[in-house]
Amino acid sequence: MVDETRKPLRTLSFRLTRADFLAYEMLPRELSGKMKLALMVIVGCGGIMIGLLPDTISTGAWYASAAVILMIAGAAAIAFTNWVPRRRASKHAVPQGEVVLEEWGDHLSQMADGRHRKIAMETIAQVLVFGGRVFIRVGPEPVIVPLSAFEDENDMKAFAAAIDEASHAAQP
Repeated sequence: MVDETRKPLRTLSFRLTRADFLAYEMLPRELSGKMKLALMVIVGCGGIMIGLLPDTISTGAWYASAAVILMIAGAAAIAFTNWVPRRRASKHAVPQGEVVLEEWGDHLSQMADGRHRKIAMETIAQVLVFGGRVFIRVGPEPVIVPLSAFEDENDMKAFAAAIDEASHAAQP
């Protein structure tokens, strides 16, 4: 006999792709110290190259060369800031089959690739709705729920608000 009193509040099923993990890694966040240092080195190298331009060239040629060097340094900084999230996204294991996420009162339960993950509400650091997905930051592996798991965008936002509220209520 099945216990009817122990049913999840909501059950969602969906598939995840590499693009979902890339979207997570592209979320705005504060730069780490290493990232700040790397960007300073890239921009600093551009400044050093400008400083090494000879004084013997005409003023127009000097400014044109400096502008080209700044554009190259800027392009390198942009390429670097796009490469880092792609590299981080490639480290996440993309579930091969369907992912099932159950919302219980005090936790979330995620089943993917034959593994079960129980996520206590008090361990949830942040809930974000961005780019047609709900991102739940918890530990090293996020919970990502795409819009396709919901009836519509309002349902997705209601789910995110409920999880966010439950996680704040569970905080000690």
